[in-house]
Amino acid sequence: MNWRPIPFINYTINHPQGSENYEVFKKVLWSINFSLLKTFKGQMYKKFAIFFSFVYGKNESMFEIMCHEVEFVANFANFIDGIYSEEEIVPVFEGTKGKFSKLIDAMPLGKHMAATIVYDEQVGEITFDLKPLNLDTATTSWLLFFLEDMISRKWIFDPSGIIVDNYNLRKLVFYNMDTGKLDFSKIQINVDNYEEWDYYYPEYDREVEIYKQEYKAKIEKELSENLPVIEELKFNDTEEEFLKIIDKIIADFKNLVENSAYRLLWDENGNPRDEELCQILFDSYAKKYCQTVGIDLTREVETGRGPVDFRFSSNAHFTAHVEFKKENNSKLSHGLTEQLPTYMRTEDVKIGFFVIFDFGTRDISKLKVDLESQRIKLEQDKGLTLRVIYIDARLKLSASKL
Repeated sequence: MNWRPIPFINYTINHPQGSENYEVFKKVLWSINFSLLKTFKGQMYKKFAIFFSFVYGKNESMFEIMCHEVEFVANFANFIDGIYSEEEIVPVFEGTKGKFSKLIDAMPLGKHMAATIVYDEQVGEITFDLKPLNLDTATTSWLLFFLEDMISRKWIFDPSGIIVDNYNLRKLVFYNMDTGKLDFSKIQINVDNYEEWDYYYPEYDREVEIYKQEYKAKIEKELSENLPVIEELKFNDTEEEFLKIIDKIIADFKNLVENSAYRLLWDENGNPRDEELCQILFDSYAKKYCQTVGIDLTREVETGRGPVDFRFSSNAHFTAHVEFKKENNSKLSHGLTEQLPTYMRTEDVKIGFFVIFDFGTRDISKLKVDLESQRIKLEQDKGLTLRVIYIDARLKLSASKL
């Protein structure tokens, strides 16, 4: 990916003593409206977040804005700096007369706030809301609300496990804990998709890589000591046999985890490990099977629309995709209905497995019903073979305590 720093700008606005608040930031409001109209005209609909502060003072006010919509920020900066002439500004507003019924006409005062901006050309509205408005937790827009919450709370509370399962968020949080500061300059966005972001912290990347290697060595040692005897499988180069073998590998892995290996998926503090370590456990286990039948297992294969967790493939050109999720992942439904089918479509794969590790952190009984109906519909509409597998990874009481 091609990364660039997220745009962050700040302004000092001088004003006469005693000026009304609205008069002070009127220029800012016009700048935001103009920038939205100029940037997104013709796009019909756009929703994204900004991170900002507006502090009113006696003789001057401070305004800051951080936002990943690069062109919007550039237009904002040019407008407030007086780069655009009246001849350039007037046509933008004139062209929307009678179309937009509600421009942004109010903005709160305060330091470090986040807001969702919705530009809806079809409805004719631009709205400004201090709530996330159903933003995807993996996006840069959601990150800006996380930053606001992180700064306002002065501490981190993660009941849903979002930080645990989001590698970039972990980097950001640990950098703050390690250094005692939050460095916005380390936030990077993908120039091809501004809603994808990363936090530049190479020292943490190196530590995690070492930890993953140590964890992999540990589980391979445990598996070699406790792995059930792998029965000899036969592969007759038919799609039916290929699917049967993948079914068995995943079923035996499920049985292994639920009976003993679940211990490897919990850390020393009694917390579930993240999805990547679930993948490492499966990778170490499944490869032993694949080697016996001549099926290739590859982890994190780039499909052109993102990396699928696993790809099984055979010399007879049969392929299956496998995607892992923890039960507390906020994108479970999206993972089955959008993510996995997209990966499969880009590589013309017809067999897919959606594996959910249930650590008992939320009740998914209703979700199971919804996912099953979605699975059936996808099979019927897309001509796919899909399996949804649930693995009980909850800690079990020892036999002496039962």
